[in-house]
Amino acid sequence: MRNLLVVGQTGVLGSYLQSQLNGIPCNIRFHQAQAWQQLFSENQISTVIHTARCCRKTAPRRDYATMSEEISGMINILDYCNPDAHFIYISSKTTLGITSESEHWLTVEEIFDCIQNCLYGKFTNQTVNIPEDAVVPKEVDHLGQEH
Repeated sequence: MRNLLVVGQTGVLGSYLQSQLNGIPCNIRFHQAQAWQQLFSENQISTVIHTARCCRKTAPRRDYATMSEEISGMINILDYCNPDAHFIYISSKTTLGITSESEHWLTVEEIFDCIQNCLYGKFTNQTVNIPEDAVVPKEVDHLGQEH
């Protein structure tokens, strides 16, 4: 299998994907630019699955500072990544339906099936809105405004 990197391996979705896909181990934080550069220079990564967000453990979890750090980290990843690599970005907040009511309306297994479709060519060079474009039809009208 290709050299695969799951960014966000400590999260719910990232840890599941890592366990299923056996990607390159990675515990690098967004702000660690040199570590990203080293990781990409030492590994011929052909696929990056990005599931990470930058947030604090306490309120406010997200603000200008965390968003800026996340954007800088994504720029580092894209800068050091092979330009021919397959890049998949997925937000578990949206796909898992995590709201103030902690409503889970897609399982990690269903999301994994969608990722598998992306990895093996079903969706190439396009934006895929899960669950609308996915193989698992779900009702999405009830999502909160934060999505």
